[in-house]
Amino acid sequence: MAIDSAKYDDGHGTLIKVIAPASGWTLPLTVMTGGSVQAQAWITGSGAGSAKLKVSWTHAGISTQADSSFALPVAAQKFTLTIPHHAL
Repeated sequence: MAIDSAKYDDGHGTLIKVIAPASGWTLPLTVMTGGSVQAQAWITGSGAGSAKLKVSWTHAGISTQADSSFALPVAAQKFTLTIPHHAL
């Protein structure tokens, strides 16, 4: 599988697009209260396999929360994984 592109919220509501990030791509951001998180990835699968997109965030001293999207393509195909907007 190859990630064609991904978009993520920079914590201020601006979506940033990354072309062809590596598999296992990770991006840590510091987002203040009142910010937001969301993400979307466009993937080309080469056959059967699995793909997961995960966004996690920690409220300082309170708790860690996460949301994820998962796909199990059975053949070569394009698909999208989406994490909806979460206001922090």
